[in-house]
Amino acid sequence: MAVAAYKGTVINGQIVLDEDVKLLEGALVYVIFPDYEPHQLSPKKDIDNSDDNA
Repeated sequence: MAVAAYKGTVINGQIVLDEDVKLLEGALVYVIFPDYEPHQLSPKKDIDNSDDNA
């Protein structure tokens, strides 16, 4: 799997990247929050225990 990292910020609840990014239809995207505050985010899928990895 190819991996690329892009920096961005959240503005009005939307992720805004620092540059334009074009993805293929159906591309798999993971988002990492370095300053994660559990009470501020909606429930997330646990990617370590997802059915896709079975």
